[in-house]
Amino acid sequence: MLRMIFPGSSWYGAVELKQNYRRNFVRAMAFAAVLHFLLLGWYWLNHLLSPKEEKTTYKVVRVMTYNELPPPPSVTEDVGEAEFLSDQGNTAGRRRRGGAGGGGTVSY
Repeated sequence: MLRMIFPGSSWYGAVELKQNYRRNFVRAMAFAAVLHFLLLGWYWLNHLLSPKEEKTTYKVVRVMTYNELPPPPSVTEDVGEAEFLSDQGNTAGRRRRGGAGGGGTVSY
């Protein structure tokens, strides 16, 4: 029937492609289904047959009320101060940092 629609042989193979379409489609769908079933089956078999690991470590959690909380740290508590170093060493070849009157470097 396709030979009647497309008389003569087509140089790009349209008639042959239309004739083989259903067979190629069924093959491709069957191949895809088998591949998916194999991959999913392998995953589920691996999941079911693998040994189960038991959790032996438990984290103990203590629920505290607001009244049981310790007081917050003090704001006035001395946490640490920056140490200021004087520029009394050999400063030849070194650029001075700071403003017009500043001559020290800050070390944290």
